Amino acid sequence: MRFFSVEEANRLVPLLTDIFGRVRPWVERVQKLAEALDAPEANPDP
Repeated sequence: MRFFSVEEANRLVPLLTDIFGRVRPWVERVQKLAEALDAPEANPDP
């Protein structure tokens, strides 16, 4: 396990916050698409 100095943490936290903010909409979209794939179909083919 790596420990970070206060200086490193102060530098990395804003960067990671920005990255997670950019990735979050993609993750939410993937979750919605996965839920749609798991949902039963309204009109299944006979």
